[in-house]
Amino acid sequence: MFNTRHRPRLVVIFLTIVTASFFIATASASSGDRHPLYQKCLQNCITTQCAPSSPAKTLSPMLRLFRWTCRDDCSYQCTHQVTSALLQHPDPHERVHHQYHGKWPFWRVWGMQEPASVLFSLGNFWVHWNGWRKVRRRVNDSIAVKWWMMALAVVQMNTWFWSAVFHTRDTPFTEKMDYFSATLTITFTVHYTLLRLFNLFPYPPQRPSTPRARYLLSLTFVVLYVAHISYLLSTPRFDYGWNILFNTSLGAIHLSLWSIFSLRFSVKLPFPLALIPTPYPPLDPLQISPKPRYSKMSAVLVLATTAAMSFELFDFPPFARILDAHSLWHAATIGIARGWYEFMIRDASMLEAARMTYDPTGVGRMADKMASEAKASATLGGSRQFVEHHR
Repeated sequence: MFNTRHRPRLVVIFLTIVTASFFIATASASSGDRHPLYQKCLQNCITTQCAPSSPAKTLSPMLRLFRWTCRDDCSYQCTHQVTSALLQHPDPHERVHHQYHGKWPFWRVWGMQEPASVLFSLGNFWVHWNGWRKVRRRVNDSIAVKWWMMALAVVQMNTWFWSAVFHTRDTPFTEKMDYFSATLTITFTVHYTLLRLFNLFPYPPQRPSTPRARYLLSLTFVVLYVAHISYLLSTPRFDYGWNILFNTSLGAIHLSLWSIFSLRFSVKLPFPLALIPTPYPPLDPLQISPKPRYSKMSAVLVLATTAAMSFELFDFPPFARILDAHSLWHAATIGIARGWYEFMIRDASMLEAARMTYDPTGVGRMADKMASEAKASATLGGSRQFVEHHR
């Protein structure tokens, strides 16, 4: 077991390795489309099936719906023909599973290029839609962080929608929408995390808010996101390296901050980490007793997220040409996202309880009671009674 004091550092190190591995993978991502067998197959197919003088190739309605062209279909057919031929080659050194145009060969289903990733992207979309509904029903309207949580869910749903579209059909437009939406999600997630951990959302009159700091932080992230997208659109070729470095850096900040949040309940943090405000002002997290049952949940979710990213690090050819490491990463985030929503809802209940009592020995029990009542009320069809009861 490693020391919990080093958990944020380990998260950053792991994400740095992921970034480095991306550059290595990118450098050798398209060995298949440079292979002589593929080049010969593609040229023959285009000449015999796609040339104006050749008989017109008939594409199925689903392929036409997803805007497959004759050349695209030739590339797909040659990809699998060459892959099958190489994997059955008598020379073991030739039995190599290549990537083509930066992608592993996948069997398409109903015109979808990567059906497993499409399915898991839609699964993530559903989790965030369900999370949005849970936040709306179970979090008191008087807690300002609720509206940021709901906005975060909407941003996430947009990202997973475009992820499903991109994995259905990879085009320059869908690729950019997928990447830009993913960047918006991680940018907004870090923005929400800083608002939450530094308590920059509005409080009731008895506890003054800090609108200037909140507006300045929001403006900073808007400028950061716009500058990033503007740079990517201004370059002749899409700068994949910078995009992954930008997102990985923000991801490291996000995971490290929530690790620190968890540590606040068990250890006294050194300077400068001690400058981060108490999670539930004005209570000292070390004096809260009993500890919130979910106080370690953010650390567990951080570790789960970091572990799931190993699918991106240890890439491998798709099993049965359907299930690859990237699709498994999308599958893993479904359960992780559900955990984050449960954590954020319980965290909001604790914020409400801390606002109602300054007793560190009773706030945890009050928060658990409020969370249980809110969940029961939501199960019965709404949280109006809960909101009125605790208003």
